[in-house]
Amino acid sequence: MDDDDHDRQSRLVAARRLRCLGQEDVPLMTSRFDEIWLPRIGAQATAELRRSARVGMIMGLTVLAMGIACSFAFGRGTPGGVLLGCVEVIIGIVAFAVLIRSRMRLAAAISQWFGIKIGSRELPNMNAKQFDAWCQRRNLGSPRHQQL
Repeated sequence: MDDDDHDRQSRLVAARRLRCLGQEDVPLMTSRFDEIWLPRIGAQATAELRRSARVGMIMGLTVLAMGIACSFAFGRGTPGGVLLGCVEVIIGIVAFAVLIRSRMRLAAAISQWFGIKIGSRELPNMNAKQFDAWCQRRNLGSPRHQQL
């Protein structure tokens, strides 16, 4: 198996895993990602979406690690364990704030692209079909006709 076959196989495995999770099979760093999102939301918002997706992945891992670590830290009942648990809770709160801020930056970039105010709570799940339906419901016109 040469390098191209190995790379292709790796991409297929990753795509299957993402499909099982209900996510699009478009990796963040490919030209396919840009092909999908640049015509819909522009370059700045596409960069913010890529950044937001990374933050979301890191946040998922952080929450999992925090849950496990807090159960051990608080479960010990010692002052050191309680202090460690409190530090972990603070880290979790900061991670959540970073996720919220990332979503706000994405909303601001999409707002700039469409020329109207869009709040971070108004954004749909960012996959192409849901985004297009969201645009139609808001009468934003076809995002594919927006100029880059």
